[in-house]
Amino acid sequence: DETVVVLGVGIIGLGCVQTIRATTNCRIIAVDASTKRLDMAHQLGATDIVNLKETDPLEAVIELTGGAKPFDSFGVRGGNADVVIDCAGAKASPNQALLMLKQLCGRLVFVALFEGQPELDFNQVVRKHVTIRGSWGWTGDDYREAIALVEGGRVDRKPLVSHTFPLDEAPEAFAIQDKPDAAIKVLLKP
Repeated sequence: DETVVVLGVGIIGLGCVQTIRATTNCRIIAVDASTKRLDMAHQLGATDIVNLKETDPLEAVIELTGGAKPFDSFGVRGGNADVVIDCAGAKASPNQALLMLKQLCGRLVFVALFEGQPELDFNQVVRKHVTIRGSWGWTGDDYREAIALVEGGRVDRKPLVSHTFPLDEAPEAFAIQDKPDAAIKVLLKP
């Protein structure tokens, strides 16, 4: 019965939404700038979607999780999300994630790789008692669990393929993949 926020619902964030929905019973809030990807996140089980082109994602998540929790004595401001999974890798996303988390035992998981060095407000980490985890490596158990979820029909990755191109149209395929509101995942077939 926790609330999980997924920042960035590209192919990896959508996989997180699918896996969370297949393995837990929780509220999922998906945040992105692409209407197409947010619609897909909703189809895959996201309870709420937040389009950051239309609203401030921090304020929206704080409101969706019960409103701001004042921690003035600690110099902390926050929402009430139990977990935030950062699949966006945007410069502002780590600190937004920290502010979205609840006081005490909030968990922040970094899945995205960042092109630039993000800033992180460690005072928020300390004062809110946040646990931070990175997720990069895969074990044999991870692969077996993923395969079992797909084989068992609990996760279906096929809806994420929005376009298929023959190999000789690779430039067009890469051009469409670069447009988040046009594509989710583009496949090249030899």
